Amino acid sequence: MPKVKDKTKYTKRYDEDTLQQALAEIKNGMSKKRASITFGIPRQTIQHRLSEKFKKKRNILEKWIIDCHKKGFPRRKDDLQASVKAFLDGNPRPTPFKNNNPGRHWYRAFLTRHPNLAKRTQKQSPKPAVMKWFCNIEQYLKEKQYFDILKDPTRVFDGDETCFLLCPKEDKVIAPRGAKNVYQVDQGVAKANLTVMFTFSASGAITPPMVIYPYKRLPTNIVNSVPND
Repeated sequence: MPKVKDKTKYTKRYDEDTLQQALAEIKNGMSKKRASITFGIPRQTIQHRLSEKFKKKRNILEKWIIDCHKKGFPRRKDDLQASVKAFLDGNPRPTPFKNNNPGRHWYRAFLTRHPNLAKRTQKQSPKPAVMKWFCNIEQYLKEKQYFDILKDPTRVFDGDETCFLLCPKEDKVIAPRGAKNVYQVDQGVAKANLTVMFTFSASGAITPPMVIYPYKRLPTNIVNSVPND
């Protein structure tokens, strides 16, 4: 932010598109001073955007998104915003975001600043795509020099989730002989369930299960009853 006089409030008079135009003109030979005057952008802002420090920070998120895509776990808008919020919560600094959570305008500007990224519609993987995913993972591990991990059974894990009904019902009920259609008024509690994620290593080790409760906030009695390990 440029310097302002006392008792005055700085008002941003340009948008991200204008800033990108200014940076493009500078790459084509325009001086920073001329770009600042022409596009009405503070010179300090232009210098910051052209600095290696800014480019390095900006590329961290792009690299993370691309790596997740290669692994078969593409990120969504909410994932990106949550990642930025987590970083800002852990590294406090002045931001225009409410509760350190960037909004839709930041998200749109982020995609503008990263032409290598674009919004796509996610699809379920058919069988050939799943096989291709394994090939891509193998290539990714070799590129990162992580392929030896697969030779260590203590570092290879597999997980699956299971649903446990809290009020299981039998399929058979008692009804008058000859009744063709036997109906039951379903109660809301009949569908109550817990989802548990179990994870095992190739060496036979079992990690603590992850239990998902149907609450926004866990009751105290549940928190106190769950073992620490």
